[in-house]
Amino acid sequence: MQMNAIGAMSVEQRISVWEEIQNQFAIMEDASMRRRYPEFNDHQILVELVRARYGEELARKIVSKSSALST
Repeated sequence: MQMNAIGAMSVEQRISVWEEIQNQFAIMEDASMRRRYPEFNDHQILVELVRARYGEELARKIVSKSSALST
């Protein structure tokens, strides 16, 4: 039944639904990281979100770039 409803949508409607789901997922993911690390600031939360989604290598690059900018 859901597949029929999705199949009846235009491409634009499907993209809109996908974007909304992605936005809701990002909000939940952010809230989860903030519960897990309540002592972290916004930048540290961002690094952990990147680490969870894209891996350690990219998270390290963000940390090293931000360290270089702050010196």
